[in-house]
Amino acid sequence: MKTQSRSSRPWLAGLIVMLALAAAGEAFAEASVAKARRVVETLNASLLELMKRADAVGYAGRVKMIEPVVRESYDLSSMARIALGKHWRKLEADERERFVDLIARLTIANYAGRFDGYAGERFEVISEEATSQGLRLVRSRIVRSNQEAIAIDYGLRPIGTEFRIVDIYLGGTVSELALRRAEYTSLIDRKGYSALVAALEARIERLASGEDAGP
Repeated sequence: MKTQSRSSRPWLAGLIVMLALAAAGEAFAEASVAKARRVVETLNASLLELMKRADAVGYAGRVKMIEPVVRESYDLSSMARIALGKHWRKLEADERERFVDLIARLTIANYAGRFDGYAGERFEVISEEATSQGLRLVRSRIVRSNQEAIAIDYGLRPIGTEFRIVDIYLGGTVSELALRRAEYTSLIDRKGYSALVAALEARIERLASGEDAGP
């Protein structure tokens, strides 16, 4: 019995290691889900506060409120690169930096311009799941006071041990980043990169003035 027990120890030790690794993997996956979900929950909480204070602080105040949240929650560099497609490679380093900042300002302006009032809405995070593209999909929705729910899902990519938003799926299906890429690359192909920059700057100005009510 003593000899048999000794001979079984390597096998037993290996099993213990495998179980420990499996448990660690599950714990890491659960932590990843929690981190991805927390990014969306933080954004939603900030948007709710933005809506409640919208009239009091005005557009400039809403920009100031939401800007740090956007820059912390979004992977703006990846969004800019994907949105430009093949044209990204043609930009110089300083042009890339300015375009990333333009995408940041446009995202901030979208929130500040459109989340401009509160009428009893609430945000809910529904679920999280992995996608085949290596993203973490966090499903959420905004529920109006009449209980009408609008799906707003987020695609987040891992950056080190954290997660950042790279895409929004309006209505739960339509990729905002894909729409931007189609629009931006088409405009560049027809009129050039400077025309795109001018168009996005003009859109930011319309959002600031309350004239842009589009998606």
